[in-house]
Amino acid sequence: MWLIAGEGSTPKVYYLTSCFLIASCQENKYPGSKLPNEVSGEGVLFGKRISLKSFTVLAQLRLATANFVRGFCELHDPKIIADLELLVGEAQLSHPG
Repeated sequence: MWLIAGEGSTPKVYYLTSCFLIASCQENKYPGSKLPNEVSGEGVLFGKRISLKSFTVLAQLRLATANFVRGFCELHDPKIIADLELLVGEAQLSHPG
């Protein structure tokens, strides 16, 4: 799972904040809320957000997820996955610890 957070209004700024493998999913854990479902698993919460502003992967993600309105969705595009993995690798090298 790649967790992308959006901040602000127009234009919204997007950040890659975490990645993990989903081990469990609980539907309607928070009934009545905007985000009623919860997923969890082992992974990495990045110490520093990775801005997606200047990367072409943001445009690819927006297209693949209908501008993020689909909520959780599975990515099948190997180019998007490779680009996200590259960003994480670069961020870990430039921000050790």
